Amino acid sequence: MCHADQPDPHWDGTYVTVVSPADSHTSLFVVIELWGCAGIRFGGPNDEAIGGHPLHGKGLDGYRAHEVINSAWIEDAIRVNSVHPHHSGDPFRRLHHYVLLFHDEMLEALADGIEARLTEGTRREILTSLTGNLIDQPYRRAQ
Repeated sequence: MCHADQPDPHWDGTYVTVVSPADSHTSLFVVIELWGCAGIRFGGPNDEAIGGHPLHGKGLDGYRAHEVINSAWIEDAIRVNSVHPHHSGDPFRRLHHYVLLFHDEMLEALADGIEARLTEGTRREILTSLTGNLIDQPYRRAQ
């Protein structure tokens, strides 16, 4: 969950807006849901160091969501699992490699699917709803 881009039409560059997780006023958020997750990497590089990422120069661009085609990470997962006596690469080949780039960090995930949606409310309301959905929602696979 992250704040949706909401430009302030009155902003003149002379002040900053501080946002607190405890804010009780409603805001517009983007909720990003990954399902069937097989792996997650979260952290750097940030937007200023993205040039050091192995996918830089291959279409990786800041402040965007990407899907990596012919993912080396998926191939590595297949290779690592290949020592299992009942190994099959098929479940890994059905995975998608998603990369979401933010200002201070990035998220990479191997998952069956992804969905992003705009949601309005307080952080507390949205997180409470999402937590309930985690408990109530059946396991979901990509269509």
